Amino acid sequence: MHATGWTVQKLLSRAAGGQLLLPETRPERAWAPSRAPALLDSLYRGYPSGSMIVQETRGPGAQGGAHLLLDGRQRLASLSLAISGDAARQVGIRVRFDAGGRRGAFGLAGPAARGPSWIDVARLFEVGPVAALAETADPKDPGYQQRLHRLYALYNMPAAYSYPVFVLGADVPYEATAEALARAH
Repeated sequence: MHATGWTVQKLLSRAAGGQLLLPETRPERAWAPSRAPALLDSLYRGYPSGSMIVQETRGPGAQGGAHLLLDGRQRLASLSLAISGDAARQVGIRVRFDAGGRRGAFGLAGPAARGPSWIDVARLFEVGPVAALAETADPKDPGYQQRLHRLYALYNMPAAYSYPVFVLGADVPYEATAEALARAH
């Protein structure tokens, strides 16, 4: 086993490209929607939010350089859903970001997360910080630059935040993999 660091952007890109395979052995796919704002808040502020365990793959049907995600699946699924558009709306993970608050805050879309300083996170990643802010604020508004700065920080977070990733070799037997997972929890 060796340790490395992968950015959120790399994790999401590898998952979307089929190089990070998600096992279907567990029924849960993402955390409850109420946990997504706290996860994004941790990443936005650079706080630790766990690690990932992957195993190299090989054999029939395995893609070159592919990994099987063993631990971190719910976290990755929640991140993917929170920053994507349609899929997030289907499962109720619509996270909003208060770019105008004292520190910036995250919440689920709803009555408490409304107003001109609240930006839909999926929309931010769809259109970018300038266009997302233009939908709710005028550049002449007080605090506009501060909100724009915070939106850029959130928008750039997937490329800036790295998860510790522990990589098990393809030759690690099932029993050792199961033990590594059990010890991780």
